[in-house]
Amino acid sequence: MRGRRDNKDFIVGYWGGYIPLHGVEFMLRAFKHLEKYDDIYFSMIGKGQTYEKNLKLAQELNIKNIEFIPKLFLKKDLEKLPEIISNFDIGLGLFGRSIKTLLAIPNKVFEGLAMKIPMITSKSPAINELLSDKENIILCERANPKSLAKAIIRLKEDEDLISRIKEEGFKLFKNYLTSKEIGKKLINVLDGIIRKGS
Repeated sequence: MRGRRDNKDFIVGYWGGYIPLHGVEFMLRAFKHLEKYDDIYFSMIGKGQTYEKNLKLAQELNIKNIEFIPKLFLKKDLEKLPEIISNFDIGLGLFGRSIKTLLAIPNKVFEGLAMKIPMITSKSPAINELLSDKENIILCERANPKSLAKAIIRLKEDEDLISRIKEEGFKLFKNYLTSKEIGKKLINVLDGIIRKGS
């Protein structure tokens, strides 16, 4: 199941827990739709509740060019994570079918923006509050492998789009999502509360 990888590979990566919210099953089914693309390599970092089930599914689907790396989520190996994911051409967010998927922006999306990794995640009201499709992220339908597969190919085949999403995503992170910027907003909120109370 683990494929050979070289510098020509286009790497699609996931890092995070294996829980229903994240929808790893739908990622794997999307990868199956992309099996004709020999140069796409899938890297799956993490472990959790659905790990064994998803590993079995990947074997049943006979997905080529995929690697599962559970150990990088052990405390002693976490420091290696940024270096590994910095090599990803695309990062993957949330694709599960639960209601919580509509209400959350996962940490990995923020991490991807900060590292200039073009991210794909499912459409949701939470995402729409902050991000814009084809401007700083690529969005697809929730729990829909074909939609995710199309989103991956859309990015893979459009270098200008990849560049724009990298730069605009990083700009958004720098302007609004750093600790400093969030701290400023928090101070303003607290200041407003104090003024109302006095």
